[in-house]
Amino acid sequence: PLAVLRTHLDNLSDSKEVQSLRVDAENMSRLVAQLLAMTRIETFTTDENLDDVDLGEVCRNVATLIAPLAIKEHRSIEVTGGKVPVLIRGNSASLEQAVRNLVENAIRYSARGTVISLKVNEKKVPSIRVIDRGRGVAIEQREQIFRRFKRSDRRGGGAGLGLSIVKRTVNNHNGKIEIEDTPGGGATFILLFPPNHG
Repeated sequence: PLAVLRTHLDNLSDSKEVQSLRVDAENMSRLVAQLLAMTRIETFTTDENLDDVDLGEVCRNVATLIAPLAIKEHRSIEVTGGKVPVLIRGNSASLEQAVRNLVENAIRYSARGTVISLKVNEKKVPSIRVIDRGRGVAIEQREQIFRRFKRSDRRGGGAGLGLSIVKRTVNNHNGKIEIEDTPGGGATFILLFPPNHG
């Protein structure tokens, strides 16, 4: 139904009201996608068919997908590291959803003209760093923001599921997530995973 609604909206003249409805439809689509992602997470088991997943490929796929949004919002996105495969055992679709949630948050909370960086670690502990140059995350909020329906800013259109999905996805991959301050201002979310021993 949302796809049909958006098609109808695209066929209407570009008035302020139609633009507002497009934003509402996009927010509803995102909420549905997050609810579906949450359902998949709830039914995730280690018996699922897991694959060797390249964290560099995960980041490149997310960057390619999200680049139009970043450009529209006057931000840039870059991927560094991952020149050689950084492999873990996992589910690529759920990992891409988690990284996408972090990048969308980074776009929402960072300043115009800044760069969102996805940095893939090629060393002993496979990891992804999502680095923004925004307002950062206060130390006292760093545990709370991963709770379901918890939103740090009521001005956005989110439902408070994005970071909860990230946390559950990382937990399902036997990993952990950390938050650090970005030098010069901003937040760095670090996703750490067990090495793939084949």
